[in-house]
Amino acid sequence: QRLLAVLPEEIAQTTKRIDEIRAALADAGLYARDAEKFLALSKELEEAEAKKETDENRWLEISLKAEELVGGSK
Repeated sequence: QRLLAVLPEEIAQTTKRIDEIRAALADAGLYARDAEKFLALSKELEEAEAKKETDENRWLEISLKAEELVGGSK
């Protein structure tokens, strides 16, 4: 139950961070100015996208189980 309430907020925060990273990486000159930052942001983006996918799958799984429990108690 708790995760059903918490995961949507975590997903929203992760999505916001993904958008911020993508905006930073969209700067065409970033790599030339600061290759280390570009690589760090690229790695962070990859990790954030994986976390978002994992959290979305967890939320879906928990949501389906909750529906089964509610449906099963009728």
